[in-house]
Amino acid sequence: MTQISIRLPDREIEHLQAYCKLTGRTQSDVIRELLRKLSVSGVLNPID
Repeated sequence: MTQISIRLPDREIEHLQAYCKLTGRTQSDVIRELLRKLSVSGVLNPID
């Protein structure tokens, strides 16, 4: 597994933290789910 780091504005970090607290999920879990849902028409399908 590879670790990455990203820079986000404070407002986006606060939004992510609030969502994670509300759902009881980790930031990594939420981001992984969002990445799996990404698709590019005709090029990539969402990851199962």
